Amino acid sequence: MMRAAPPAVDRLHAWIERCQMAAAPPVDAAEAAAVAAACGALVRMATAVPSGLSTAQQQIVRRVLNEAWARVLRLAVPAAASPDGDQRGAAAPRPSVVGDRRAERLLAEIDRRYADPRLTLTAVARQLAVSPSHLTQILKAASGRTFGAHVHVRRVAEARRLLAESTLSVKEIASRVGYATTTQLDRHFRKIVQRPPTVYRGAQRRAREE
Repeated sequence: MMRAAPPAVDRLHAWIERCQMAAAPPVDAAEAAAVAAACGALVRMATAVPSGLSTAQQQIVRRVLNEAWARVLRLAVPAAASPDGDQRGAAAPRPSVVGDRRAERLLAEIDRRYADPRLTLTAVARQLAVSPSHLTQILKAASGRTFGAHVHVRRVAEARRLLAESTLSVKEIASRVGYATTTQLDRHFRKIVQRPPTVYRGAQRRAREE
């Protein structure tokens, strides 16, 4: 059976336990119970996924579940860090908008086309048959980010993977993730990871050698 992202699960469980043990919880009991219920529901969903799905189907389900974990985590800890330590103080999503299937379609489309340097908000809005302004609202509610910020986060995530797992040059990686120049990659990488790509790659190599 396929499971949801372990780091997000662990962070949610730890937060719930702190609320239950604290003399003065950071939120009221009703809110803690709601987050606990959401956490439990996602666990049941993750464990109920059939094991006979194709690889493509598993990737789609895994992406949807991971996005759901991230949304619940943002409700629990609005200024929480991502599982690998990046700070992303995202606002809590609005359920009425997050529940819209267009949010899932939008996130899937960005995930599919993030490496295309021609990817724009207008092009995706046209494809999903909604206005750019409405699409911005959907994405803001679903991820706490603007369209451009979400694309950069996705590109940098792939750049991190390639820096750690491949021998491609930084220039080649920049091109593969959708940036026209290494300067663009460096700027957004520093903003999100808090260090330049070359320093990140060096740290990853040293960690593997230890």
